[in-house]
Amino acid sequence: MTWTSPYSGRTFTTRPEGGFAEPPATEHATTAFHTHHHPLAQGDASSTPLTEREFCRPAVELALSLRLRDCRQQLAAKRYGVRPLWLTDPAGDSWACVLFRDDGLPTLTWQGGPRRLWDEAEAAYRWWTRQGEPPCHRFGLTVTPHGRHIWFHKPGNVLLTTP
Repeated sequence: MTWTSPYSGRTFTTRPEGGFAEPPATEHATTAFHTHHHPLAQGDASSTPLTEREFCRPAVELALSLRLRDCRQQLAAKRYGVRPLWLTDPAGDSWACVLFRDDGLPTLTWQGGPRRLWDEAEAAYRWWTRQGEPPCHRFGLTVTPHGRHIWFHKPGNVLLTTP
């Protein structure tokens, strides 16, 4: 069975016991910049200690997929030692941009709109670390006549149900 994350578009495949398999390392989709993104000057600027290496991992992406409802991620290709990651709320005007850098300087962030998407993403990342940084196989999928249930640690601990 498979489940495709609405957050990132990545497909996660279940193992025989129901937990998700770790996606291949080469399967991380990147997108080109889109002109519909808001100018960064319109957002609130800050920084985060998180690096691309910490944040852009399949298990983190899976946790964010489950914790950030109605949010979409777009990870751009790396150019000149920087990689932008955009978070958008398709239902509204909320957005965030994170600029991961290879130069060792802090990761810059901007966010705008009523929903503070980067704050939500950092909170979801902290939830994941408090759980012991679980790998993908600690999350799983069960399909019933009532929907697809994505769970953490055991099938009874459902985090998300979809039709």
